[in-house]
Amino acid sequence: MPTTPRVRTRPSLSPVSLSVAQQVGLVEALSRSHVGFNRRRLAFGGSRSDLVGLPTLREARKEIYSLPGKQVLPTGSGAHLASLAAAVQEKVTA
Repeated sequence: MPTTPRVRTRPSLSPVSLSVAQQVGLVEALSRSHVGFNRRRLAFGGSRSDLVGLPTLREARKEIYSLPGKQVLPTGSGAHLASLAAAVQEKVTA
């Protein structure tokens, strides 16, 4: 039986540059708070790293949450999406 050689993938040595929106998405995906994200940013070199500071992160998060697919209407029975169609379209587009 012929054997196939194993191929090892190694992490890239060059740094990966993330946009502000991607960094906001990373914070959300990892369920991190802004404080937790800032601690990681400081551990990676603070302002010398490519990660944005807290004020920039907060502004970008406000912009993202102002999109029609993220709008929420609080009611007596809970919070509901203002536009289900916009939320579904956003997921399909992503």
